[in-house]
Amino acid sequence: MRFYIFIRNIFPFLQVGEVKRIKMKEGEEKEMREISVMDRTFNSMPLTIWELEMVIRAGSWKPCRTTLFLADFKLEWNKYKSKYALSYGYRSIIIDNPITEQAQELATWAYSTALASKDENIPFPIDPKTVNTVMSSRAVREKVKKEGTRTFTALVYAVIYHFDLDGCSAPTVVRQCEYCNWSVNEDDTCKNCNCPSGAGTELPSTVTVFDIRMHIADHTGNLMNCKLTQAVAKHLCQCSAEEFLAKTDDEKTALKFRTLFKHHAVRIIVSPNSCDNNKPKVTALSCERTSLSTHCTLVPMM
Repeated sequence: MRFYIFIRNIFPFLQVGEVKRIKMKEGEEKEMREISVMDRTFNSMPLTIWELEMVIRAGSWKPCRTTLFLADFKLEWNKYKSKYALSYGYRSIIIDNPITEQAQELATWAYSTALASKDENIPFPIDPKTVNTVMSSRAVREKVKKEGTRTFTALVYAVIYHFDLDGCSAPTVVRQCEYCNWSVNEDDTCKNCNCPSGAGTELPSTVTVFDIRMHIADHTGNLMNCKLTQAVAKHLCQCSAEEFLAKTDDEKTALKFRTLFKHHAVRIIVSPNSCDNNKPKVTALSCERTSLSTHCTLVPMM
């Protein structure tokens, strides 16, 4: 029995694949393109397009910039991907960049969150205010060992003991592609071949962003190389990435010591590492100063 529903919704566009030629059962060859869409309820769902005009038109869609109105798409189980996927049918309708209030709100959300960015290490949208499960550093590490392939969040009360803003160990500010948030080459072209800039269909457009990591610790151990989201980096540095570049070394040192060895409530998301499950990706979603009394009251014993 085939299960399907019809979709009528507006999605911010996430990623577009290359045009492929598929040989049908009847021997006819057809062109198709697979894209990925998302909204506030899920991070990524495949969408296969067979209609030739839309296959061509999709080549101009931009990640996290193009909004799509989808009507009458089948939602079916894809046995090859082992997940549900949207499929284009003869009744399906796509309108790109519809001029509606809902579409504008969704597009603004998709662009501002930058949740599709591989550099943020965030696999799905999440509001830091919803992260309230208190864990110690040891508990986080033990959960990683037990559930290495599962993503989870935690609220850790810890001290920041490494926050290298003025050293030479690693860059604190980098340039990224404005279209997809990937890093760029020396000539500012994107390294992502699926991006309009990387594919050469759009002129390079870059933005300057923070690339900061910190080490945190509590009485049970430490969590190293926690990546800061742009929002957290701006909060701790109290400036944008461009403004940070203009600061002197003394000013950067002052910023560092304003944060180092202070008690913080750090909300993190822990994602599996494809290279080493024992070293997961830890991203700080928020980082707020706490008093010593609050820290001692709320920090778990184990």
